[in-house]
Amino acid sequence: MLDKLIKNFWFENVENMGERHTQEQNEENKIFDFIQQFQNGNFEQKEDFCHYFLLSSDRRIFTVGMRLFMAIAGHEDFRLLENFLSNCDEEQLRIFLAFVQESLSLHAIPYLLALFEDWEETYVGNDIARCICAMLGQQYHEDEEYKLNQLGDMFTSFSEKNSLKLFYYKGEKYYPGNLTKTLIEIAINCYKSGAEFYTDQIPSILSNSSGIKCPVSYGKKIDGEIIKELYEYVTTISNMEWKKGGKCFYKHNI
Repeated sequence: MLDKLIKNFWFENVENMGERHTQEQNEENKIFDFIQQFQNGNFEQKEDFCHYFLLSSDRRIFTVGMRLFMAIAGHEDFRLLENFLSNCDEEQLRIFLAFVQESLSLHAIPYLLALFEDWEETYVGNDIARCICAMLGQQYHEDEEYKLNQLGDMFTSFSEKNSLKLFYYKGEKYYPGNLTKTLIEIAINCYKSGAEFYTDQIPSILSNSSGIKCPVSYGKKIDGEIIKELYEYVTTISNMEWKKGGKCFYKHNI
């Protein structure tokens, strides 16, 4: 089950995933217990969950745990990662960077700035700068040598004009209707060009927010039937109640 979850682009309802593993694999089972709690709207165990996945010797649990953390994290929850971010290795940091944009929280950026200061002279520093630009809705220029003050000024400027109490995707207040529009545009372009769908980020955010699986994901071949399913999916999402700048996991407010 854990391998299936790793390959999946969203957190499928664990009640639909079949039988749990045997007692011998208890550590592996525990993450499904956390997922089920969160899918049911119980977020009281976030701190225990962070201790669990951050200290796990199983890199699969760490990876799934970090992705799940970003899906259910509120603004103040990033404090739970402070010790980890101060001591993480490059592989762990890259896993953090792979999913942090899905947190939709700009409270992650001060931590990213601190990380950039430590990794500025490396390729990882470039990835951190790219991530900060994306979260603020700024274009990242491959040929530009970003500096800490520059990135900090970008964040300060954004903060002065926008409320950090809200959640954002690429510099805009998070609202599923905006993402579904982008989703349709990408899918139609892929359909016309014969290309495969090329991102998991938007399908992941929409699926985890709503608890309903998006019909497209990375590597999916787009045909007429998929386009039809996608329009039905967008209609379903648009008929749900959403608060602009809010964040949900399985329709439960974060």
